[in-house]
Amino acid sequence: MIERIKLVKPTRKYLDSYLECCKEAWDSDMNNNGFRDPKYSNIWASSIDEDYEAYAKGEGLPPGFVPFQCLWLLVNEKVIAEGSIRLKLTSSLQRYGANIGYCIRPSFHGKGYGTKLLALLKLEAKIYGLKEALITCDDTNIASAKIIEKNGGRHIDVIPNCIDGKKIRTKRYIVNLID
Repeated sequence: MIERIKLVKPTRKYLDSYLECCKEAWDSDMNNNGFRDPKYSNIWASSIDEDYEAYAKGEGLPPGFVPFQCLWLLVNEKVIAEGSIRLKLTSSLQRYGANIGYCIRPSFHGKGYGTKLLALLKLEAKIYGLKEALITCDDTNIASAKIIEKNGGRHIDVIPNCIDGKKIRTKRYIVNLID
């Protein structure tokens, strides 16, 4: 069977699949892995189409948020990953979060989808006018570091951070988006 892989904006059409993805991530040993908490889906799911369109325009953002485009990676019409492109960076996003972020459904880890997703997110970031992108990962996340490096990430430094009260070290990379 040939895999059909594509990026889509969040939409009700794929909401059930996304919720399955979120549930798997939250039920895994990896905590939430970056996905939304499915137990609050009744709050955020009803306006998913409108909210994400507004967020990309910088409208209706929660305090401290910057304009961003969220995208879901589908394999054969099933959501297996989520990525985001932040169009501006705050000082905290320069330390952790960066221009491009992504998370992969746990059952799809180690199958090359992270590398494919980041390559597609780079193309999208270029469409939004970014010439380079900052991408970060935890210093202990070897898989993510490899994904970034396979996508042309140039390691710039490792910095200390405190995320949710936990001290971590963050690797930061720059990826050139222009040819």
